[in-house]
Amino acid sequence: MYERMLIATDGSDFSDAALKEGFELAHKLGSEVTVVYVVDALLQGSARDDLSQFGQEALDKAKTFASDIGIDIKTEVLSGKVGNTIVDASEDYDVVVLADRGRGQLRKLLLGSVSQTVLQQAQCSVILSKQKA
Repeated sequence: MYERMLIATDGSDFSDAALKEGFELAHKLGSEVTVVYVVDALLQGSARDDLSQFGQEALDKAKTFASDIGIDIKTEVLSGKVGNTIVDASEDYDVVVLADRGRGQLRKLLLGSVSQTVLQQAQCSVILSKQKA
């Protein structure tokens, strides 16, 4: 069960909680883990560069969390429409783990647009980490 796990992060506190939850599960199951950060392909110039840098920092933080739990992970910055890119990336995985909401302006929605897209379109299992705001 869940031999290959994909965890998506956006660097938010919600995503950090999802990372830790996914890492703990991966540690118990012996899963291979890849963590991705997606830069929206519509961004251009310095905004894109800034978000790519933020993404790398979020992935570095994920590596620290993983090390603290005692697992090795792979990381990757991807580019595209966020929800669809995570769905596409999940094709070779048994499960996707992500927060039910993230850094977006509409945090008060019960289910964020990215998590909703992944939940509806992924062909593998999806674990949504739900944390209190």
